[in-house]
Amino acid sequence: MWTICDGNTKGVLPGMTEAAAGCAAPLDQRLADHAAPVLACAPGLAGQPYQLSAAISLA
Repeated sequence: MWTICDGNTKGVLPGMTEAAAGCAAPLDQRLADHAAPVLACAPGLAGQPYQLSAAISLA
């Protein structure tokens, strides 16, 4: 599986490259995509911003 930026695999094809400035928006979107499902599985993380961030990053 091909990756760019910080390990993004969604829609990545062989030979694709991305400048550092172009990596921020896709990373933010991927993290946002995982936030709701993580909170659904672990609602106790809602008041724990550091732990929630870690769980979202892991997901």
